Amino acid sequence: MGTLRLIAFCDKVGDGMLSALSARAIGSTNSKTGQIVKEIQPETGNYAIEELEALAEAWLAEPEVSILRAWFGLHQEETCRCPFHDSKDADFKINDGLFCFGGDHCAAGKKAAPITMLATNKKNPSLASLLLSDSGYLKRWGCNFIESSRKFREQVQKEKDENVAAEVGKRLITVDDSRTNDAILSDVRSALSAIHNLFCDGAGRLISLEADCDSGVLGLVHHENVEKFISLVDRAAIIRFPCEDESRFGPMPRDRAAAIFHRPELRAGLRVLRRLSKNPVLDPENQRVLPPGYDPATKTYYDGPPLEPRLDGQTPVLDILLSGYTGFCGSPYRSCRTDRDVAHLYAAFFTEPLADSGLFTQHRHPTFRGNQKGLGKDKAGNALGVLRDGATPQDLQHYDEQRINQAFGNGIHDGRRIFQITNIECVKPYANPSLTRWITMEELSGAKHGGGTWRLAPNTATFVLTLNQGSIDTDLLDRLLLIDLETIGDARERVFEFDPANFVSEHHLEILSEVLGLCLLCMQEQVVWEAQQGTDVRFKKWMQVIGAMLKRRGLHGFMSRTDETAEEVDEDLGQFNRLALRAYTAKGNAWLRAKDLLPFCKTGAPGTADDSIIFGKVVSGPTPERKLAIYVLAPRVGKKVRLPDEEQQSPREIALEVDEDAKSKARKFRFELVSGVSGVSGDGGDGGDGGDAAGDPRPASPPCNPMPAEVVTALGGDSGDIPYTEDHIGSKQASPSSSSSVATPVTIPATPAIPAASTIPADTPPTRSDVVSEDRSDSWGGASL
Repeated sequence: MGTLRLIAFCDKVGDGMLSALSARAIGSTNSKTGQIVKEIQPETGNYAIEELEALAEAWLAEPEVSILRAWFGLHQEETCRCPFHDSKDADFKINDGLFCFGGDHCAAGKKAAPITMLATNKKNPSLASLLLSDSGYLKRWGCNFIESSRKFREQVQKEKDENVAAEVGKRLITVDDSRTNDAILSDVRSALSAIHNLFCDGAGRLISLEADCDSGVLGLVHHENVEKFISLVDRAAIIRFPCEDESRFGPMPRDRAAAIFHRPELRAGLRVLRRLSKNPVLDPENQRVLPPGYDPATKTYYDGPPLEPRLDGQTPVLDILLSGYTGFCGSPYRSCRTDRDVAHLYAAFFTEPLADSGLFTQHRHPTFRGNQKGLGKDKAGNALGVLRDGATPQDLQHYDEQRINQAFGNGIHDGRRIFQITNIECVKPYANPSLTRWITMEELSGAKHGGGTWRLAPNTATFVLTLNQGSIDTDLLDRLLLIDLETIGDARERVFEFDPANFVSEHHLEILSEVLGLCLLCMQEQVVWEAQQGTDVRFKKWMQVIGAMLKRRGLHGFMSRTDETAEEVDEDLGQFNRLALRAYTAKGNAWLRAKDLLPFCKTGAPGTADDSIIFGKVVSGPTPERKLAIYVLAPRVGKKVRLPDEEQQSPREIALEVDEDAKSKARKFRFELVSGVSGVSGDGGDGGDGGDAAGDPRPASPPCNPMPAEVVTALGGDSGDIPYTEDHIGSKQASPSSSSSVATPVTIPATPAIPAASTIPADTPPTRSDVVSEDRSDSWGGASL
């Protein structure tokens, strides 16, 4: 309002008078009068109405006096040096007009000379002639007037541009030479904070959630370079470049954008997004499932509908999904070799829906082994991928470590969390240094293929491995969750009821409801699973959560027989055990050098049938003693080996010890009997799971009917398994022809869909077909779970 009133006043008095009133900057000093100018400049817009009225009234009453005081910084003074000549005395009077008493100049001998606005005759001095004729005054007047006019016009244009930006819901950002990068950064940050779907990841990179044009599914879009950042700013703001006549609009200049793009202040106030999840997130503290959207505690965004957890402890839909592997729910097939493999299969499907809830980070990774093609190893991995990421796992090339790095980094960058290494085949135990390192790291980061970086904190990635009875390096095996599958005959001839990946896609919410509900139920009931003695503590949190869920569900064998399994999968471990038994049988606990142990790699003890060669590559190459000490004995110091039972005596163990000479560094080894050991694994038998195997019978699995005939699908195998060869078989592994499980294809009649949770009796035992198992210590025998 003050500016408008001033404009009206200036229109009335004219541009010339406005220039006089606004000629000086606030605080400047008049060289002649020595006074500081205190008049408020019109462009500030700080005049109150009363001030404007007083200013207009004073000017209309005495325009000469008003202009003179404003120009020279005079306020209440009544006398001063005359500005019209070089006077030394205060011969200029201001009192109801302007008068000069300088007789030698303006007065010309008269008593006083009045100073008017305009000259009435040639000799009469006037204020206008003084201001406009003097070059110094004229320059000062012109510059000040032009600057005042320019600022006023810019302000009017800016207000107009702001209205235009407000109409489209954007912020107006002015970019010109007078504005610093700090000022522009502040405006850009304010504009970005208004974008509701904009986040930054753990590394501070700008990311946004964008819906796919066709499917509408949310995905991550990374704005990791200056060009993408300029486009992002253009979505939230209009960039204005002031000009003399009118504003110009365009994208932010690249040099300005580059100057602020990497500034950490740019991310201030933005939410951190670590994960876009297809699964809902648990709130363990309040024991509830969080609603869809962003959760600041876990920094996860759940893209899906609301979920109500199932709290009766049953998993009927998951039981149907896994029935082709477990024999549950009337399925004519069972591929899982033992109860432990059934428990591990369920553990894998419990792990993925809970991976983003902060209950655990490091966990064992599912590894499907089978004695032939067609057992559904890849199908199970695909089902896990759909359950976790909504898509089948991203495949990694296991033979090329560089390609593994690229594919894994690109997948993490795109929001994927589950990966698959399929159909492993190699002539020696499979080893993968990158995979071994990644599994046990709390955070992961690296360079992205094609430029940029990726980061995963915390590390919640999962790797699914599949192999046909191959062997795995001990370090990697120590991080895996083995699930052994086997059957007799050609598994590809079997007809399953459905495709596992498609089933998960169709019944995604029901499976999530069962798994999350079972986890919440374990929290409420405080179900505890005790880890076995000697269990790897790196996975303790995960084992406690998953073990409690398996215990509450009535599935036993979790994490049991780990030593025996390691010997089956690791061919070198089996050979080491044979070497230990040979040497201890012949030499007892005597100290032996590597060259003394070398003969036991070529043949067994005299008079025994064990005369096969072990560690053939070591004993057949050059310097076998050195290789035996470095590559076979040294890495297994402290490793325990079970001795065969003699006359039903208690199991005994021997352990490898080493003695190194301080000077010569020569090493000697011996196998010492370990006293007070009741068993190798200490798991209490084949079905043990660290203390919960015995006790109450398993809770009943709800009766689940096969799927309707119209959805029955013939599965033709693992779509690309490497042919089974003897090179992949360990010393204790059976060939395909030696398996003894029997399964017969059947025709599945059409039945109703899956019953609702409220209609399923909790005490009804599961139904399944009798299957003959080769595992004598863990026969199913048609018993209910």
